Parts: sequence; C-alpha cells; structure tokens
Amino acid sequence: TLHEQIDLLLVQRPDRMAGGVATVATELGLHMRTLQRRLKDENRVYADIQAGVRERLARRWLAEGKLDIEAIALKLGYSDRRAFTNAFKRWTGHPPTAFRQQGAKK
Repeated sequence: TLHEQIDLLLVQRPDRMAGGVATVATELGLHMRTLQRRLKDENRVYADIQAGVRERLARRWLAEGKLDIEAIALKLGYSDRRAFTNAFKRWTGHPPTAFRQQGAKK
C-alpha cells in the first residue's frame, strides 16, 4: 500500500521528513496532490504516517544511546530540540532525557 511505501521510505531516509509531503511525493514519483488523494483512499494522512515513523525512530535512537537529543531532533526533521522534546512528550508523556535514563536502568 502507499502508506507502507511512505513508512519504509521515511525509515530508510529520515532526512526526507524535513522536506515534508512534497519531498516524499517526488521520491515516490508522484505529484503531491496525487499522493494525498491516494492516501485519502486508504483512510490515511501523511502527517500521521510521519509522526509514527518519527516516534519509532526516536525511541530506537534514544534507546541505542549513540546520538544526542539535538542530533535526533535534526535527523527527524525538527527545527530544534525543543520542538522534538514537545512532540516526544505528547507521544510518551515523558521528555526524551527521562526516556533515555529509564532505558539505561533496564
């Protein structure tokens, strides 16, 4: 399905998230409006797919501990660390630093 293609692309190329839906559409050889229409046919929205990928990658990278939070924020296409931290709190209820510390205790 198209949403699975988008998910895979964003996981493999997280740098594409910063460019938004237009960049992803171009990568998939589609016009942006066509991509949005096809996603609507699948009852999906690009922003939800992107948020899901961002959350999964953030959790993985925080658990691995190789990247600092600023680097994770930039890799996920956030304008700064604060924007990433706010999004992460919405997903988990905790800031990324607490999530990382909690993972280190396990």
